Amino acid sequence: MQAQGGRGCSAGSGFRFDDLSSLFLPFHGLVQEPVHRYLGDRTAYVGWLIVLMVPFAFTARATRPIAGFFLLLSRAAIVVALGDHLGVYRLHYALFRGFRVPGRTLFIATIGLAVLGALGLEQFVRLCQA
Repeated sequence: MQAQGGRGCSAGSGFRFDDLSSLFLPFHGLVQEPVHRYLGDRTAYVGWLIVLMVPFAFTARATRPIAGFFLLLSRAAIVVALGDHLGVYRLHYALFRGFRVPGRTLFIATIGLAVLGALGLEQFVRLCQA
């Protein structure tokens, strides 16, 4: 099997714990050219500001259930992406054969964290105006 993104992982291996740094640094660990080829399978980039605003999403009582849902959704997507490192890849492969690369579920985590960051940023602005 061909290595993905220069990280020395085969197509069946999952996201690694050090890959979580891709939340802040999208090209971390990508050394093989072209770097954009495997970016979608290995990266969940949302940026520093969005991640820093996530806790503020839980400050408003009205948006707490929505924030909780997106937090669980993001967490579940990252757990599935971690694959064999958490022992869930065989279950993932049995249920979702089309997603044979566990990192492909990271788009769900990216969207969930982006929504949480947007809710948090809105609450942060409201707290600053008060």
